[in-house]
Amino acid sequence: MRKRDVSKQTVEKLKSLFQSGHSPSSALDTIKYDLQEEQGDNYVFAAADRAICPDLHFCFNLYYDIFKKTYGASSGEMVLIDMEKVIEQYNDEQQDMCATMKMTEDGQTIVALCTPLMKRVHRMVKHSAEMVFIDSSGNCDRHNTRIFVLLTHSTAGGLPLGIIMTTSESQGTIVAGLDLLKTILPDEGFAERCSLGPRVFITDDCLSLRQALSSVYPEASLLLCVFHLLQALWRWLWDSHNGISKKDRPYLLQAFKKMVYADTPDQLTECYDGFSQDAIAQQYPKFIDHICKIYERRQVWAICLREDLPVRGNHTNNFVESAMRIVKEKVLQRLKAYNVTQLLHFLMTRMEDYYVRRLTDVANNRMTSSRPRFNLKSSDVDCGQITKDDETHYTVPSTAGGNIYHVNMELSTCTCPMGNTGGPCKHQQAVMTTYRLQSNNFLPRHSPQLRKTYYIIATGRENVTESWFGSLDIEEDMSLPAHDNAPVDLSDEDQDAAVQHAVQDPQVLRVKSLSLQRNLQNRFDRERNGSRTSKKKESEEMANRIKNMSEILQTKVMTDPETFTGPLNSFLSQFEKMKTDSTLISSLCTFGKYNGAVSCSAQRIRNKYLLTSKKIGVQPTAVARRKAALGGRRALITGRPVKGANIPEHSYAKSRRRELKRGELPKRQKRAPHSLSQCVSDNVTIGRTHSVK
Repeated sequence: MRKRDVSKQTVEKLKSLFQSGHSPSSALDTIKYDLQEEQGDNYVFAAADRAICPDLHFCFNLYYDIFKKTYGASSGEMVLIDMEKVIEQYNDEQQDMCATMKMTEDGQTIVALCTPLMKRVHRMVKHSAEMVFIDSSGNCDRHNTRIFVLLTHSTAGGLPLGIIMTTSESQGTIVAGLDLLKTILPDEGFAERCSLGPRVFITDDCLSLRQALSSVYPEASLLLCVFHLLQALWRWLWDSHNGISKKDRPYLLQAFKKMVYADTPDQLTECYDGFSQDAIAQQYPKFIDHICKIYERRQVWAICLREDLPVRGNHTNNFVESAMRIVKEKVLQRLKAYNVTQLLHFLMTRMEDYYVRRLTDVANNRMTSSRPRFNLKSSDVDCGQITKDDETHYTVPSTAGGNIYHVNMELSTCTCPMGNTGGPCKHQQAVMTTYRLQSNNFLPRHSPQLRKTYYIIATGRENVTESWFGSLDIEEDMSLPAHDNAPVDLSDEDQDAAVQHAVQDPQVLRVKSLSLQRNLQNRFDRERNGSRTSKKKESEEMANRIKNMSEILQTKVMTDPETFTGPLNSFLSQFEKMKTDSTLISSLCTFGKYNGAVSCSAQRIRNKYLLTSKKIGVQPTAVARRKAALGGRRALITGRPVKGANIPEHSYAKSRRRELKRGELPKRQKRAPHSLSQCVSDNVTIGRTHSVK
């Protein structure tokens, strides 16, 4: 059966698995798993049939045959020709220039990609003009092509702005890639900043990338990711060549961390000067010199020096790090692409589809993680004390320190430390909740306009009316927030008009006229009432059974006190010792299951198998194969008996086995002498000794 031809159904199943992103080995594992689920005990016969369970060699041949036809050769000059065909076909389908390819003078290949969704992000997300995150990753295909991803931030997370694929990470190649990407960006690129680029770039400390960005976008400010900065210092402290003591490494890192998160420039300077007076830091002159070099670049990493930049509370490169994880897990499913052509095709299709699904979920309020970034509590801000200065400015008092903060809802900023750079804070959320305003710093749960914007970015269509994204509950739209004395910025006439408009909304009228919803609600009510009635009857029956058991025990004690007094006293004393519900439940579940006395040997066996451990045990043979004699205490004396020293070839020393104790390693045996005469004399002596004994 192992020589049969693979059936057509199995071949089609393998092809579908390959198209889903499976490798030959993972596709074969999936087929075997499905067979095991379907056949059950007959799996041993199905696994022997090559028609339904092919071998790995066939899977690999089919894999390369399919992808060679779809994506061309795996390497060589034909890859470039195939990529040009894929790019040309993609541009024809989109009816726009969304991808392009170029060869540099030094022979490097560059591909720039800006899908229709990315172009809509450029036009419709204003944050693309403020801040862009950029990072690279490799090891995504068999030729280690570098992927540079540009993203901007939003309430829906990081949104892509463009992708650059290169065969090198040199400065000249990155410059050529950024210039190539500029040729396919829309006219409203970076929210109409076009060739000027965004105001801020956040990257890791990659010299070639930062120099390339500075060359292509000279007016942009280049900031360092705080996480990568601290990570680099921690690695420097752990480098043995720098001579930092292990006990002093956390202290030095925390001292530098105070510089990074200093509130004011004066505090930053004070923390830096403190190193000259710190007794621990002065023990390491090399560390002082390293901090001096980092301090010279404080403009790119100090948080207190970013107040004039629109960073909106973002000081790390986490958005693009998350995007790289999406590429590797959601797009490539942790498998390397067959070649560069397949990698480009996946970025065009799978990555685009992922962000379409994600933005659609935001538009429908169907996010997987529905927890807001700031969950406003009634004790955080006294919403009744908020005053409106004009159409965009609001004054919010602080309940903790008595401070007064000023909120600008047009710019989405606040004078508090969290919102001074445009980041979300509880004061902005309080104003937004109190006056029912729209803010780009929070998820659009009650903003139909912003939710529709995300839908347009995802699909590029406006075929869904704004009423679809609104609430069907009139009371939810018109009710006040959870706190009392909240000001309402609507007059009585405006409220009546809004209610009348909501009542006349055709969608609301259509939903109200559906008799199906009324029938479903009635059926749900009947089922709920029926379940309550059944539970009540069950509780009454249980109470009667408990009462009968108590009466039986009372009768037994009264009729035969000598027999039942002792056991019942033991039962009641154990019951009175139970203080928790879990103990009582466990006792009730095991009551009556173990009748009679348990023998000592059975008790030992039961205790032996009830032993638990956090470590997974190993086989004795696995322990024997180790170079170092390690393992559990029971694994040391199991297996083949130990040979005694200077014993004839087929004689085993049983006494040696008795001498071994649990948890004690056997002694290393001496090497046998190379002298034949000595071996013969030793064996004769040992034989005489045994005969005498």
